[in-house]
Amino acid sequence: MASVIRGSDNFDSLTSNFDVAHSFTTNGYQKLSNGLIIQWGKLTGVELSGAGTAILFPVSFPAKVASLHITPSKLIVDYSNATVGGGAYNSGTLTLSGVTIGVDEYLNTGIGNLDWFAIGY
Repeated sequence: MASVIRGSDNFDSLTSNFDVAHSFTTNGYQKLSNGLIIQWGKLTGVELSGAGTAILFPVSFPAKVASLHITPSKLIVDYSNATVGGGAYNSGTLTLSGVTIGVDEYLNTGIGNLDWFAIGY
C-alpha cells in the first residue's frame, strides 16, 4: 500500500478526484464527484415555539434529502402544560433547501442550541 502525504502530488490528485466543492465552516458542506452532498451546521439561542425555526442548508440539494439528523444540545424546555411526555422538537416541512422545526405539540416552549447533519444528492 502506497503512503499518501498531505501536500504531495499523490494526495492532491486523490482529493481533486472527489472534492467538487466544499465549505469547512460551522455551517458547511462537502460536495463529492459522485453527486453526494454532506452538510452540517449549528443554531444557537433558538426559540423552538410557534411557527418554528428554519434551518437553511448552505447549498440546496438538487434532487433529494436522503437523511436529516437534528440533535438538541443545551435545550431548556417548559413542560408545564404537558399532558403526554414527548420529545423536545418535531420536524416540520422538509425541502431541498432546508427544514422548519418546532417544539412537540405537548410542550409550551423550548430554547437552546441545535446541531444538524444532512446527506443527499
